[in-house]
Amino acid sequence: MPRFESFTSEGWQANGIATIIVTRTQDHGSVEAGVFLVDLLCLGVKDAFIVERSAIDWPSTLDQICPRSTRVAVHPACMRKLVEGAVAYAESLGFSPHRDYKKTRRIFGSVDARDCPETFTFGQNGKPLYVAGPNDDQERIDRVIRTLTAKLGKEGFHYVVPAIPGDLGGLGEDFDDSDEPDVSDESLDERLRTFLAKWGRASDFHVVGGMCAAGAVCPNEVEIETLIDLFWGGHPPTGWGERQRDQLGELLCVYWNETVDRIIVAGQSKKAETIPHFADQPWRDDDELRDRATAWCRGFMRVVRTQPAAWRPTSDNPALQPYFDVIEGVSRDFELFTGSKKIPVGEIPRIIGVALCSLHDALPTDDAPPGTGN
Repeated sequence: MPRFESFTSEGWQANGIATIIVTRTQDHGSVEAGVFLVDLLCLGVKDAFIVERSAIDWPSTLDQICPRSTRVAVHPACMRKLVEGAVAYAESLGFSPHRDYKKTRRIFGSVDARDCPETFTFGQNGKPLYVAGPNDDQERIDRVIRTLTAKLGKEGFHYVVPAIPGDLGGLGEDFDDSDEPDVSDESLDERLRTFLAKWGRASDFHVVGGMCAAGAVCPNEVEIETLIDLFWGGHPPTGWGERQRDQLGELLCVYWNETVDRIIVAGQSKKAETIPHFADQPWRDDDELRDRATAWCRGFMRVVRTQPAAWRPTSDNPALQPYFDVIEGVSRDFELFTGSKKIPVGEIPRIIGVALCSLHDALPTDDAPPGTGN
């Protein structure tokens, strides 16, 4: 019978950000721990990962993650309630949790949040407060503020960002579109395009977008490293090394999270056509849109076909099969399995967006222990 414990740092309520550690000790003595970096003011779970140690090694690891001098024990049910509440709050604002949250949250197992009598509040003084972190670049800052503005209006939130020339950073400042640097989603596209071009693969830009989208809606974990291996097909080019792999991994991680953000926002706004990156820029004609969509769907299906076990149970769900059929049909240049019927080219962004929303909505939320699958 596993034994659960959880810890955080004292003062987390005043700080608005908490490192939460939830441990599960097995009868044979091994320790599994889920670690969550939780922003209670706006963004929810910013980081999440699993640590596995022997019972002998775990105390020193715990001291490294959360020093003993400031560590406090809290009931696991309350930590689950806090984490899941922060995620729900952030999602209501248009922000998805860290991509490893789905895997890490399984550490809670049989812990029931309803056993916690405490009530937690999020935001500050009734409004979200976005505090830019040390790793938030200007593109990230701009994207968060754009999302909050679209959701709540200019007066609906506070933010604190590093002061830069011409910027109105600071708590309580009104956000003015005219003062926002012109950093749009295309800048992320260009970064990825430029990187791929260096390795002679610029034409596969939309393939990569489809692969990231597949990872974002897969019911089981697909690692970024797996996507990189699938992209190269096991044969990376001459000169490819760990540094380049890390650079591509960072870009894919941002693209992945951006896709999840779009799905959540589109689910709220009912504008599914805004999800696929291949429709961000205007297209010259139907053929150009067709080529982009076909490449994107090829990337998506590459992840589906090469990782069949990861897609259960959604791939075994008859209600979801039409969405896979649509994406596969587009990957084959619109040759669907329903006779000779063609999808109107202009409808492709919306149809693919609906498919992604539906697959995302079907993601399991079971409490299976880490490593046991769904």
